[in-house]
Amino acid sequence: MPNVFGIRCLYHQVRRGFRDTRDFEVRYWTVRELISAFEEEIGPSQIFVDGYFSLNPQVSDVRFMPVRYRAIVHMSEALRKTSDWFRPLIYIADSLYVSSNRKQ
Repeated sequence: MPNVFGIRCLYHQVRRGFRDTRDFEVRYWTVRELISAFEEEIGPSQIFVDGYFSLNPQVSDVRFMPVRYRAIVHMSEALRKTSDWFRPLIYIADSLYVSSNRKQ
């Protein structure tokens, strides 16, 4: 899920003038909005970082990328791993995912 305060996500929002979304444009969420929505519909939820500087930079895809982008993906992965123990980093991640447990 795209984070409203993600570093690159903010760049894209500035480019479109922070206007409301139209059609199939990306909709950005805050961490609080994600937790609230998923807990209301599913149950207890946690946020985790998918990546920085893009909506889904994956180390497994590095071999398909131009060399100039590989360092960015590796930096994203290092920040993602750091966010597991330094939780405030989730607030500036660009791509988040939610893990939820169904209500009993």
